[in-house]
Amino acid sequence: MTVVVDHDTRRLIWAAPGRDKATLNMFSDELGPARCAAITHVSADAADWIADVVAARCPAAVKCADPFHVVKWATEALDEVRRGVWNTARATARSEPGRQRGRPRADAPARPGSERARALKNSRYALWKNPQNLTVRQGAKLEWIAKTDPRL
Repeated sequence: MTVVVDHDTRRLIWAAPGRDKATLNMFSDELGPARCAAITHVSADAADWIADVVAARCPAAVKCADPFHVVKWATEALDEVRRGVWNTARATARSEPGRQRGRPRADAPARPGSERARALKNSRYALWKNPQNLTVRQGAKLEWIAKTDPRL
């Protein structure tokens, strides 16, 4: 479904089944050339078919990424980096000299790589959440991450 919303009023303007150029062109046809020319901004995902129709039918409009997709793309990128950091920490722990197979003994000294991997475990929500919504534990984890890994 293609949905058109007025961001100023937060009202649904138009909706129709389909997610393609033909559907968006139907909206432009109903709007007419004069009102299409008056559109100043269009927010959408990065679909080429939307950009093509906007460029052709609303030439004065600035194309913007919609907030949902900005958050989605940023979250996916952050998660990819987080997984990479965690996998690196796990690999470091595995390659440490003197490492034995299986679970470490209770009296075995902690290894830096394994401690780091363990500390990074379950950091996903601390990285995703708004600061005001963090639990005390998530806040502490986020502070530790900020000090120890600038990539995250």
